Amino acid sequence: MLILEQSGGKTTAQQPTITLSIKESGAPPNSTYLFHISLDGHPILTNQSLSLPDSETVRQISRSFGSLFEQSCRPEMEAGAEAALGAQLFALFLASSWEKICSAVPSGSTRFLTIASDAPEILNLPWELLCPPGGEFLGLDPLFAIRRLPGSEKKLEPFTGELRPRPLRLLFMACSPRGPAELDYEREEEALFRAVSGQDVAFDSCDLGTFEELKERVSEYRPHILHLTGHGVVRDGKGHFAFEKEDGLTNA
Repeated sequence: MLILEQSGGKTTAQQPTITLSIKESGAPPNSTYLFHISLDGHPILTNQSLSLPDSETVRQISRSFGSLFEQSCRPEMEAGAEAALGAQLFALFLASSWEKICSAVPSGSTRFLTIASDAPEILNLPWELLCPPGGEFLGLDPLFAIRRLPGSEKKLEPFTGELRPRPLRLLFMACSPRGPAELDYEREEEALFRAVSGQDVAFDSCDLGTFEELKERVSEYRPHILHLTGHGVVRDGKGHFAFEKEDGLTNA
């Protein structure tokens, strides 16, 4: 479904939004998850319920994935485990309606996948790993943008402040010091650039990956959004972001 909006005398296409709304029903340990799927507000799948075993599987996935970030080491999973996890999440929530969703969304159009829930264990699931059969992770698919929002029953307070003048300024910085595994930040930067192409966005990037450069560029450029990618290190039980030094070594 493609929605056209009239703005300033011009007709523009609004990106389709697939919303997966999930809420918990009942009290633990016997609670289950209810969900429905809509496309631009129009129901695709309604009043669906996971079984008690499947609901417990979802909670276990959330606990296991969250525990990766509580260890004093880099949170990593094997590629096969990531693919299996993504396929499992897809089968639980999207498999039965995926064909209908794909047929309703124009081919080649970018689209949002919104996860709407008030349950922290749902919002913390690795939705970027969703993996349709024969496809790639949705988090790596340039046609998808995944976002998490509170459940639809909770209304966000309207914004009453003053918006900054356009364009939206976006600053990209990649830090890849020698030593840790090399980052494919050029691919990430290219994907980010494609995502904002055609929008009212001013895009700029840093060159050195040092903290001093970041402070200087933020002061000069005053970005609305800073996209920072790099490695983290854990020292004495505390996490640190690994900026580069001028010699290319880590400054964490």
